[in-house]
Amino acid sequence: MKQSSQTSIKKVLLLALGIRLVLIPLSYHSDLNNNEIWGIYAREFGLRGFYDWLNFGNYARPDYPPLAMVLFNFLRYLWAGIFQVVWKINIALPLFPSNLVTWLDIYGMRALIKVPGIISDLAIGLIIYREAKKISPQKAVYYSKLFLLNPAIIYLSSSWGQLDSVVTLFALLSILGVRSRKYTHATTYYFISIMTKATFVPIAPLLLIQSIKQHISVKSVVATLLLLLLYFYIVGTLFIDKLPVSWLFNLYTGTIIKGAVTLPYINLNAFNFWGVILGLDRIEDSTKVLWFTLNNLAYVAAIPCLLLILRKFMKGAEIIHTTAILFFSIFMFFPRVHERYLYPTIALMPLVLIRNSHLKKLYFSLSTIFLLNLYHWWWFPEIKPLVAFLDFDIIERLLSLSSLIIFLLLFRDYLSTKMRK
Repeated sequence: MKQSSQTSIKKVLLLALGIRLVLIPLSYHSDLNNNEIWGIYAREFGLRGFYDWLNFGNYARPDYPPLAMVLFNFLRYLWAGIFQVVWKINIALPLFPSNLVTWLDIYGMRALIKVPGIISDLAIGLIIYREAKKISPQKAVYYSKLFLLNPAIIYLSSSWGQLDSVVTLFALLSILGVRSRKYTHATTYYFISIMTKATFVPIAPLLLIQSIKQHISVKSVVATLLLLLLYFYIVGTLFIDKLPVSWLFNLYTGTIIKGAVTLPYINLNAFNFWGVILGLDRIEDSTKVLWFTLNNLAYVAAIPCLLLILRKFMKGAEIIHTTAILFFSIFMFFPRVHERYLYPTIALMPLVLIRNSHLKKLYFSLSTIFLLNLYHWWWFPEIKPLVAFLDFDIIERLLSLSSLIIFLLLFRDYLSTKMRK
């Protein structure tokens, strides 16, 4: 049985990888242009002064954290090495397809940027499998499939080429590290996650509370703080030659976190509460309704949910389940939310379903809505009847309403979940 299960997960991983590799060259989201340029500039001019005085001309200034720039820099060096090898083979062998050289020159770097996300997809799928084996060995492969073969997950990593799965992988490892009392490991993973993209900054209180509930020792606290300080110093020195720790802290709090929400609209193409009420038109969050701005009303709507989640978690709710609901709440009510902000919920829910299989239908429905939300306004592949249908205001609002209903059902279920002893 064990051998059969291992064989099955290997087949699922190979299938998941094959699907993603096929999709890589079919599309390149415009976001990848920025990632490519940042990698080019990092290789050409180095990382020192990258955020401070390097001039990016007509291209967007970097608003991702430093480890993302280190990653793009590495990928640019890797691309250069691959290109050089292919170029030499092309010269040496007359029968070699020269159009591959042209493709590598134009699209190679953008294709390579998708690879970390695909590798992270496979890693998350394997983690889900291993966690499911502890509770339901017969269905471990099934729960892994819910993630690895989820069309929305595949679409985001292989068509969009985003880093969401990369930062989710390390955030998940940090959660599991805290849960198993491996605090230095958890600190390392969490640092990598939020220094690649700021997505999982909101779970810092959960990690802290979980550690306190587990009676973390003073020795572990000191070790964790010293390790964080060391990581700040190491990463800071890659980019600046003076006061690297304070520089990195100021960059992160003053530029990176703010940079993630620069567009001043209440909704940024998210099928959420605001999509139900206002549709998906670009409405500034400074717009006043009576005496309040939409931005203020968004937090008024969100804070009760966050407080109930915090209360439930402090009473013993499981941390991965709590994280999934937390991000669903943020997606549903916060201002300036993109469609991709639902990703952590979609990615973590298979781990929740292991103990809460009655939620599977809601998960399937939410995954479908998430896929349609990702497709909406990018329109790849462009299926004109579907584009026309999804672009109707009433359809946008109905999909947003469906998302809201699913949220309310999942939120109610979370609050009513009995604590495990």
